[in-house]
Amino acid sequence: MRDTGKFYSWEIISDKIAIKNCDKSFFEHRVSGIPKEIRWFFNVENIQKGERIEITLIYEGKKYKANIEMNNFGSLRTRIIWINDLKKEFDEILIKYRGQSEKNSEYPSIQFIKLSENIYKVEFIDLDLLNDYEINPLETIETDHG
Repeated sequence: MRDTGKFYSWEIISDKIAIKNCDKSFFEHRVSGIPKEIRWFFNVENIQKGERIEITLIYEGKKYKANIEMNNFGSLRTRIIWINDLKKEFDEILIKYRGQSEKNSEYPSIQFIKLSENIYKVEFIDLDLLNDYEINPLETIETDHG
């Protein structure tokens, strides 16, 4: 198994589970950056500039197409992009989440569960559960990103 721990807005729990702390661009632009340290989780360690790899995200039992790509401009960033149909589903979650939260400016977290090489089940989770030692006894490893 590769390194676990926190990498920017991601936390790798195991070789099968990753958690993304969502942000504005996740919901508005249907995209999330993938730090180079966790490319292995998505099987894209060797992705090249301009390359696009198709993956499937399963959300609430329905399959959605998504791509992982390394963009062509400036800094070589790897990112995951999903289709508009899934964005609509995620937008509904954000509305519900903000309606239940006293802190209306926060965003939920999403868990990626690797089912096979290019298929991931995704589900939104409550971060309070993630940070509960009884549920998640893993020691967090902070990494130096300098």
